[in-house]
Amino acid sequence: MASKLKLKSGDIIVDHQSGDIGILIYRYALMEEEDEEHSMWAWDVYWTGRDVEASHRMQPWTEVGLLNIIENGVFEHYRNI
Repeated sequence: MASKLKLKSGDIIVDHQSGDIGILIYRYALMEEEDEEHSMWAWDVYWTGRDVEASHRMQPWTEVGLLNIIENGVFEHYRNI
C-alpha cells in the first residue's frame, strides 16, 4: 500500500530514540524503471546531534524505509513549507 506522506528536500526528521535531527537533502533513483512510480528511491539525509560523528552526518536512506519509520512513530516528520 502506498504511503500518502510525500517527502521533499528540506523536510526535517527527528529520531525520537537518539534526539538526532535529520534534514532531507536530495532524492535520487537507486534503480530506475520506465514508470517513475515504480522506481526505487533514496534520500541523502544530513544528521546533526550531540553524538553524531562527522563521518556519519550524511547518510543514504531508502524512501520506503524512511516512510515506514515515520509512519511507525520512530521518526517525527516536519514538512518544509
